[in-house]
Amino acid sequence: MKRPEVADVGSAAAGVRMARVRADEETWATFRALAGARPISEVLGQLVLEEVRRYRSRQLRDGSLQPRELLDALERAREQQADLELVVLRLEALTRVSDDARTVRPTPDSG
Repeated sequence: MKRPEVADVGSAAAGVRMARVRADEETWATFRALAGARPISEVLGQLVLEEVRRYRSRQLRDGSLQPRELLDALERAREQQADLELVVLRLEALTRVSDDARTVRPTPDSG
């Protein structure tokens, strides 16, 4: 008996996973509403990422990460540090603009 052929979905679907979700109607309706216009697959994917991050964070605190996982955690920390540095720079720039707007400067004919 010949096995059914699986369609080649190409690289666009690489890494795509599908799952069924068990939730009562009211919970699902609320979840759909909070998702807004975002595709449910995107929202669920984000939930999966957040859950994995929490799991890895617990492993890190427990001291149970493997060396490769520690290196990955260090890389993520560096990326977050770079993002935070950009946030600080933006906030400092906004503060300077705000301070400049409040500073009263003498006009040429006032002195």
